[in-house]
Amino acid sequence: MEKRFFRHSALLGLALLAVVEPAQAAEVRGFGINRYEPSEAGSRFFGLESLDHEGKRQLFLRLTGDHVREPQWLYATDGSHRALVDYQLALHANVALVFADRYRLAVSLPLYLLQSGSTIDRFDGTYVGPDSAGIGDVRLGLDARLLGERSEPLRLGLGFRFWAPTGSAEDYTGDGDYKLEPRIDLAGSVATVEYAARVGYLHRGRHQSFALTPIGDELTFGAGIGLRFLDDALVLGPELQTSWALSDTGQIPDETRVFGALLVGGHYRLGNWELGLAAGPGLSHVAGTPRVRALASVQWAPR
Repeated sequence: MEKRFFRHSALLGLALLAVVEPAQAAEVRGFGINRYEPSEAGSRFFGLESLDHEGKRQLFLRLTGDHVREPQWLYATDGSHRALVDYQLALHANVALVFADRYRLAVSLPLYLLQSGSTIDRFDGTYVGPDSAGIGDVRLGLDARLLGERSEPLRLGLGFRFWAPTGSAEDYTGDGDYKLEPRIDLAGSVATVEYAARVGYLHRGRHQSFALTPIGDELTFGAGIGLRFLDDALVLGPELQTSWALSDTGQIPDETRVFGALLVGGHYRLGNWELGLAAGPGLSHVAGTPRVRALASVQWAPR
């Protein structure tokens, strides 16, 4: 009887290991880990809308180089702390068409030129880093300035964005599903100060937990301020990007629900051209928070 008991216990233990080990070794699918979304072409902010576009039919063009370091670190089962995604180098191409003075259609295409990462085994699965680059999720936008004109102290806009799943979740260049976001934009000019802010609701077509961060619907916020110099040719100041995860995928620590990142930089105008430089750190523990991000942009923005 005693031998039979131990034999059955051993068989049960082996059966449990056969079930548990594959679950532990399951690969965790990625998502569009780059949380930076450039503003539409023509804006004098990097991630916010200045709402000073006008024209019966006017075209704006912009290219933004985006270099991000260590947007995802993870603790492995062996106790090491390594970068799942070490760096990404992307180029955001944006085209915006302004019509009837207040309305704007826009397309933004992110191209990931270089990126690297590593594979990390954790208690919740195997996270496989990117091994190739490629196209990201294409963004389509439509917005309107409802109140205010250029150089006025208060401008109010309403916008809508849609992301097509053209990127790769496995390579962290896209969600592998659609996203959409209605938003409200606020901007204005007071003396030598420019300011901008926004609030939006980001809805994702997919919901998951990634490294204890809920990936799903979010409330998004942004705020920025700039000081104008050299007869308004130069605008310098900080921008803050934040979001609050609304999706609940289980026991999620509060600190992995709120994303934050800061940029400090400026734009310099040369005729119809504008050049921009900015850099800044991540401010949270949310998946996709960069250790540091650097941006460089050039845009055609006739005024």
